[in-house]
Amino acid sequence: MAIRRSQAALLALAVTLRTEGKLHEALPLLKEAAGIEGAAVADGGHADPAAAARAQSTHVEVLANYALALTHSGNTNEAVRQYRRAVSIRPDFTNAWISLGDALGTVHSEAAAIEAYRRAVGSDQNHPGAVAGLVHRLAYNCDWRDSAALQRRLEGSVRAELADERRRPALTPFHALTLPFAPTLILQLARAYARNAERSVKLNAVPDFGAQRERARRRAKGKRQKRIRVGYLGCDWGDHPVGRLFAPVPSLHNRSDFEVFCYALNPPDGSAWRVYVEGGGAAACEHWVPLTAINGGMAGAAKRIASDELNVLVDLMGFTGGQFAVARDLIMASRPAPLGVAMLGYPSTTGAAAWEQYMVTDAVITPSESKPHYDEKRLLMPHSYQVNSQALEHQVHANNGRPASAKQLAAAQQQERQAQRQATRASEHLPQDAVVLCDFNSLYKIDAAVLQVWPDVTVLLLTSLLPRVIRLQYSPGTATPTQRTDTCFLRSGRRCCARRLPRCCGCSRCLATLCARSGSRFPPLVLRRTG
Repeated sequence: MAIRRSQAALLALAVTLRTEGKLHEALPLLKEAAGIEGAAVADGGHADPAAAARAQSTHVEVLANYALALTHSGNTNEAVRQYRRAVSIRPDFTNAWISLGDALGTVHSEAAAIEAYRRAVGSDQNHPGAVAGLVHRLAYNCDWRDSAALQRRLEGSVRAELADERRRPALTPFHALTLPFAPTLILQLARAYARNAERSVKLNAVPDFGAQRERARRRAKGKRQKRIRVGYLGCDWGDHPVGRLFAPVPSLHNRSDFEVFCYALNPPDGSAWRVYVEGGGAAACEHWVPLTAINGGMAGAAKRIASDELNVLVDLMGFTGGQFAVARDLIMASRPAPLGVAMLGYPSTTGAAAWEQYMVTDAVITPSESKPHYDEKRLLMPHSYQVNSQALEHQVHANNGRPASAKQLAAAQQQERQAQRQATRASEHLPQDAVVLCDFNSLYKIDAAVLQVWPDVTVLLLTSLLPRVIRLQYSPGTATPTQRTDTCFLRSGRRCCARRLPRCCGCSRCLATLCARSGSRFPPLVLRRTG
């Protein structure tokens, strides 16, 4: 006879597994728990009011945790449905409203996301996560009407959270970079997240890799290492700006001197870029390690990296990891390599000098006066910190990431030229007489003050040549260009329209297409922002 497990027991076990990074084991338990007592809760089927209240509270917690696990597994639409079930039972469940807003934002349901955050603020107006979510989502939609007041409230919440070193603030350092916060506050926020990562290492009982390395060093004393071992940890391998920009780097190492490992937290996305870096290219990554296939969750992933006895582990993520942030934090904080280096994905301090001692940067991203606000030592590149894959564009796309013949390369180039000839301003609904300012980013990275600068500067430079300024926005997941209904009006009287474009990373391929589409006697003024 099968024993029916209680909802509370299933929830406790599932949360433990999820915390350990064993999401595939936690999901079925949460799904089972979500079905237990559901009818009784909905119908008020408990005779004892106190028991009914306890059952309802547990059921709502199960639904919220189930939704969170679904989000981390990539099933966002089902997560939205489960969050809605949770808040329908308990309308004052602030954390569920916040998570619902996050999920709705992921699927670009903007109005519904903003409403969810407003409901969260309504249930707890001082909740840092509620205020942070609302500020971020309003910024994403260029709604700056209450931004100053909300930002002041958010800064107060962040400072209050930082006063307690045991807490991890709700606002991520990555999102804080887009707000008018002092650099000292950004550094404090990063350090708080680093401390939380170190606690996560202890909570998950990850071994002391530093001690293991010291024992291995003694055993290998007198033996000369043949090659320097370098590992790259990322969650954006594939058709993502970081994945595209970084794709050629593993193959550019001198293999006589370096042994290269690439560690992927994200599953395959089916793109040509992922195929190329996994091994489709003529000289792609030497050791490709999909961490999603490692047993033991996050702790198992950290142990796997440590077993490769790296000399250097390069963090391509920083605080940009999204659903993979917890895994990145635990892996880097466990110090699986003697040296840690921050590179590309997050051009700001990680606040973790103990395990990310260096940062690849340049004098523009980190000018000399910013040095006190970085815990890492700066490795200054002579021109730009950002690597680029523009030389690979046609090669990668000619045969879906695999080695291409001369005929395939020629065909890809011809197709690109033909597409550029066919593209016109009219096809993109752009006026013939406008200079086009382009920002290949999400809108939340631009605020009213920054946006105002460009029409004013351009007016000075071009005077009568700028009757209107049109702004283009890249939004992930949007298949076709769509006209946004929200617009803002600048002091100069020129209208600024935000439009979504198909996936674009600002590479030479996309810029060439854009320039071809300008089609007027005035070249487009292209504004590219990094990060």
